[in-house]
Amino acid sequence: MVGVVLSGTGRDGVRGCQEIKANGGMIIGQDEQSARHFGMAGAAIGLEVVDYVLPSSEISQEIAAVVHRGSQ
Repeated sequence: MVGVVLSGTGRDGVRGCQEIKANGGMIIGQDEQSARHFGMAGAAIGLEVVDYVLPSSEISQEIAAVVHRGSQ
């Protein structure tokens, strides 16, 4: 299971990230430089539930790599 936290305001994505992590999933957060609004990703990163912090241009590649590793 993979969760992605993208550009957004507030903290509403954090609870979902915590649930995914609690069930053995991985979280990818959008980095501050590529996010229009860093509030949501920043909140998740601050709670240390994010495994990878990446620019938006690299997130899909990481998801593909995770899926590939999981299918081996």
